[in-house]
Amino acid sequence: MEPKDTNASAHLWARVDKQTGRGFFDNMAKRPIRDQQWKTYSIEGTIDSNGVTIAFGLLTYFAGRFFFDDIQF
Repeated sequence: MEPKDTNASAHLWARVDKQTGRGFFDNMAKRPIRDQQWKTYSIEGTIDSNGVTIAFGLLTYFAGRFFFDDIQF
């Protein structure tokens, strides 16, 4: 990460949707990535048996260059 703004951050996010609404959700809102060194980050949670879709991705906030590598599910 090469921030151009002191508020810049990156986040992983994952969500499990069920027929009746949202199940597991984590967007790292309380633990943003601001470190400029390469590190391993992960999200862990429970996928309920009645989950119908899984969505995941990457978020970036404010100005900067953000790098992601070796993303696994």
